[in-house]
Amino acid sequence: MGFCDWCGKPTEKRVNGLFYALCKECRIKNLERVKATQKKRIEMELCIYCGKEKALENRKRCQKCSERNIKSCAEKRLRQKIWLMTKLGSKCVCCGYNKNYACLEFHEINAKEFRRESLNANNSVYVEKLLALNDDELKEKIQLLCNRCHREHHHPNCILN
Repeated sequence: MGFCDWCGKPTEKRVNGLFYALCKECRIKNLERVKATQKKRIEMELCIYCGKEKALENRKRCQKCSERNIKSCAEKRLRQKIWLMTKLGSKCVCCGYNKNYACLEFHEINAKEFRRESLNANNSVYVEKLLALNDDELKEKIQLLCNRCHREHHHPNCILN
């Protein structure tokens, strides 16, 4: 069980199995405080994150914070991809390819179900749900295929003579 960093009360479990750092009441207080600070910074045309530099035109962030955000999002997606690949065996289920993770792709076994879920939630929420699944549930939803096998799976009629 986790405990709040601010007040010491017990915290809830997140979807991915980890505990929040703050209890629900403290998260709400923190969110209100952050929103008030961001509102002031927007009025002053400052970056809502660092508050030090002028925000880019029609944006909320300065150049440095924008670049930092792009980099951290890319790093997070890569960590999530590698974690999911590890849970799925780190190799193509068809041919066994396992040399380069950039050549491995996720194939949704029930594509209609995937499309419905991804329409109802953004991609990061869907990935959080996948990360929370146990290994057997994950293997029922997704397979790991190399890019070649994945193309052959989706285009079986494109055979050269």
